[in-house]
Amino acid sequence: MAPLSDAEQIRNLIAAFAHATDARDTEAVAGLFTADGQFVLYDVPIPVSRLPEFTDYLAKVAGDQEQPRGSRHIQSNTHIHTLEESGARATTDLVMIDLTPDKGWHVGATGQYLDEFVKVDGRWLLQRREVRWYKDLGRNPLAVGPQDTLVRAFSGNAGKRP
Repeated sequence: MAPLSDAEQIRNLIAAFAHATDARDTEAVAGLFTADGQFVLYDVPIPVSRLPEFTDYLAKVAGDQEQPRGSRHIQSNTHIHTLEESGARATTDLVMIDLTPDKGWHVGATGQYLDEFVKVDGRWLLQRREVRWYKDLGRNPLAVGPQDTLVRAFSGNAGKRP
């Protein structure tokens, strides 16, 4: 197989994040980030070292709710706007498809990923991945969900809506 271009490697990294997240493979997700990388949700940077805590909490909350329950990340329209030897930036559209007992599969959220990448030992990694929900309304503007609660705990704003 021919070597992939930097742009192809970055697009593969973006896809790998969706697949690992949907599989709830926290170790694989963390492996896509630099050691000091950050996942930013509601303007709250979550260090990659705390991703297991974040995903364990979400899994527990989902497990405590009526089943079946799940989600899938549908990513498209990736635009790599900066691509240099030392780093890259990209924006990718995101649609979350959720499975709930009352609605079946349905659109759960829309937004974008704002990504910053660095090349480490010949491999592209996420330095920072920021989620921006559509019009900054949150994942579900009509309800406070488990992600909202945990993000408030990470930010120290336990009594405020993100």
